[in-house]
Amino acid sequence: MDAPYRMLYLKRFKLWIVIALATIAVVGSYFSFKAYERDWYRQKIPPEILTGDAVLIDGESGFREGCGVAIFKLADETKSKIAAHGMIALDSESSHGQSAWTQTPYIITGDGLTLEDRWMAGTGCARMDVELSKTLSDALVKPGAFVKKLHESAVIVIPTAGIVALVYVG
Repeated sequence: MDAPYRMLYLKRFKLWIVIALATIAVVGSYFSFKAYERDWYRQKIPPEILTGDAVLIDGESGFREGCGVAIFKLADETKSKIAAHGMIALDSESSHGQSAWTQTPYIITGDGLTLEDRWMAGTGCARMDVELSKTLSDALVKPGAFVKKLHESAVIVIPTAGIVALVYVG
């Protein structure tokens, strides 16, 4: 190979190496962020609910506020405990100071002056397929699911669908 061609080949090779490294850095950063996001939402779910894979994490966020949902599969252990013991399986010693689990149908408790039920708007901020959205809304109006209110959010456990949803606004 002649020297000019060798120099051109080396320049192209170096360019491809730089492009490959930049691509790896961008893709790696994206997947690292997604793993961080998934773990952050998973930590917001009360410890008595063991979760599996993420089904959907979506919402909107502004400078300081946001709304949306984080939906995870229920772990088999949690499904078994709920099937055997019902809502009692969700009671936990670590829950003191938080609201208790309630069974659905969920009764809207806000009087228009408080923010008690504000978390419910979080489902409207997420891009969900129609079936998943219907599963969430149906679970709130029919018996068989459980809700626990947190600060500016709530956790909905839907044993029949095998999912748990963190819905938030704020």
